Amino acid sequence: MSEQKKVRVPAGMLDTPAKKDDRKLFIMVNSNKGGVGKSWFCTSLGHVLRNVWHVQSGFYDGDGAVGSFGIAYDGDPNGGVTFYDIRESKNADDMPGRNMFLDSLAETEPDVILHDLAGGTMNILKDIVDEGEGVDGLCDAIREQNRRLIIVNVIDAGQASTASVNDCMDLFGNRAEYVTVLNGREGKDFPYWYGFKTKTGEEVGGNSRKAFFKAGGKEVFMPSLSPATRAKMEGENITFSDAQTTDLLTITEKSGAKVYMNKFLENLEKSGCDRLLGKQFVN
Repeated sequence: MSEQKKVRVPAGMLDTPAKKDDRKLFIMVNSNKGGVGKSWFCTSLGHVLRNVWHVQSGFYDGDGAVGSFGIAYDGDPNGGVTFYDIRESKNADDMPGRNMFLDSLAETEPDVILHDLAGGTMNILKDIVDEGEGVDGLCDAIREQNRRLIIVNVIDAGQASTASVNDCMDLFGNRAEYVTVLNGREGKDFPYWYGFKTKTGEEVGGNSRKAFFKAGGKEVFMPSLSPATRAKMEGENITFSDAQTTDLLTITEKSGAKVYMNKFLENLEKSGCDRLLGKQFVN
């Protein structure tokens, strides 16, 4: 129950004053827990970047050929997603390995490079250039390409995904900027993120969120969508740009997808996460 303990803000996170930063973005979407909605968030943000904000974007899915984010954009005329397997140290069977995480920086034109990481693989990043000793070299490589590192943690109501926010801050410190996405598919109650009291008055949770805000992080609520509509969109590779024209969704489902995306956009703007995630590049 590490979440109950006081969470330390890594040294130096509060030392740099906020200022305007026009560097291009390198966004990684993470969670130590699988199945929290990372790929769904990437699919949603991907639509906003390419079809609403019209921001030049490069998309990457680190979950190999089974990655939901990559599958969703397979054949998309506005650009696909590059698959790679972050669990593998070497390329195999035409599938790039974990080096693609940094090698994607060779793609210099996109204003936003977006990586959907496989669940529970954050520590693998320490092996890419730092031989398991940390992420100093990795962060230096991103900075040397004149990009800001934005780490997005998607959380559900459980303790494990909340703890991954702590793990990220401990590992990356002030070398990254942070967004926490609260996945609303199970409701709006996030006990370990907001904190709660037991019957005996013991306070549990909440420390991650306090440390997160002290570090300048921003949180955004990801609205819910009908499970049936989401299942169809994921199963049939329907992007939000196609949702209103496909025959695979009913009128009710199309309307639900439209309402979801409008709320998603509204929440990005209200939270101030829109500029951290690419809107600053809108002409």
